Amino acid sequence: MDLLALSFKLMILVPILTTNARSHRECYIFGNSHTCMENANCEALKDAEDFGYCACHSQFYQTANGTCVRKQYGKSCNLNEDCGSDTNLICDEKKICSCNSNHSIYYDNNHECVGNLGASCDEYGKPCSVNATCSNGVCKCSSEFFENSSGECEAKRGHGSSCKDNGDSCKPPFICDSNFQCSCNSSTFLYDNAKDKCSRLVGAACGQDPWNHIIQDCVTNAECTPTTGYYIKSHCNCKSGYRMTLRKTCVVEHDNSCTNEDTQSCDEEREGTLCIEGRCSCRAGHVFDENRRQCVARLHSQCNETLFCAEDTHCEPVPKDHFKLCVCNQGLVEVDNNCHPTLGQPCDFNDVYTRKPSRICDPLAGSLQCVNGICQCKTMEYYDRGSQKCRGLFGSYCDLENLDDNGKDKYCTQNAQCVVHRVLLNKQGMCTCKLDWKRTADGFCN
Repeated sequence: MDLLALSFKLMILVPILTTNARSHRECYIFGNSHTCMENANCEALKDAEDFGYCACHSQFYQTANGTCVRKQYGKSCNLNEDCGSDTNLICDEKKICSCNSNHSIYYDNNHECVGNLGASCDEYGKPCSVNATCSNGVCKCSSEFFENSSGECEAKRGHGSSCKDNGDSCKPPFICDSNFQCSCNSSTFLYDNAKDKCSRLVGAACGQDPWNHIIQDCVTNAECTPTTGYYIKSHCNCKSGYRMTLRKTCVVEHDNSCTNEDTQSCDEEREGTLCIEGRCSCRAGHVFDENRRQCVARLHSQCNETLFCAEDTHCEPVPKDHFKLCVCNQGLVEVDNNCHPTLGQPCDFNDVYTRKPSRICDPLAGSLQCVNGICQCKTMEYYDRGSQKCRGLFGSYCDLENLDDNGKDKYCTQNAQCVVHRVLLNKQGMCTCKLDWKRTADGFCN
């Protein structure tokens, strides 16, 4: 384009605006410059690169003489046109430029009237206030915001924040709990502080994405695994080597490796185990009961209503003290810090293949042995309640060297003694009534 043609075009494109907001004077775009008046832009036409029409900036309005003047909110006026016909401002009865509805507010940042919450709106007309959108013809808070007590849209709050009882103020998936705090749904989720999210508890249904990939959002040490069946559903389950706690989380099982830095890696709540030297173990004075699958107090250790005693013991108050100790059950005697059954009590054989601890008959009761699951003395013996031992009746074999400190026989029944028998060898004798004592029908000496 030569200079003469350019000068002619610039001459005819006088930067004047018409009174009709949609009928602006055409303008010419020349690089980064244009031929419009101050406070206006040259907006290009659809099929033109260098032609368009002049339009006032958004903070300005078009006057009757075709100039662009800043919007006049709060200024005195006589006519609506004095406030700016394209700003949602009107000249009210007090002759002051104000927003054209009781449901509109003036937004200083953009110098325009916007619809507050609840105001009518449309996506091409009057805009809504900050953080609000036009939904079904009404201004409402955007999805990530909620209406606060001041009628403004505030960002939804995270875990632990105060909230309304309707829960709208909490950021999903948090809900407003009974303490009016944003929290996870306690029946299905547990808050993961490290990830700042709600993780699904063991047993809760877990989902799949549109490509049928499992979404792993279960609690720590759990995984989302499909359940077999006609309708395939997935649920959160503890990984191998972990067990479910009462709170439906997953922790390391007893005697497995753990992390000392993680205070919740072992099942202290149900098993009573702690991470000691890298393994989930019972604390001092306690032992792990395989049947109960929990730590229990040993004999003579303190106990209470929630800390149980080991098998064959019970919790009993200590006289003149304010605590309780584990003691042997009735019918059991203590030997080397263990409780053993006495005559007539149930017993077990020492079977190394069973997990249950063997209940061996009192080892200090002489020849007391487990016969058909009951502690019994041998044939031709009886149980002496005074000495708590099995003793020999008349005619039973005895040890010639089994004497007490006074040189008296300890095995044979009262008024009997172990005497040498001509047939028996290897220092064995036979229980025989002493002189002047006679044998009774049941083998005693009277």
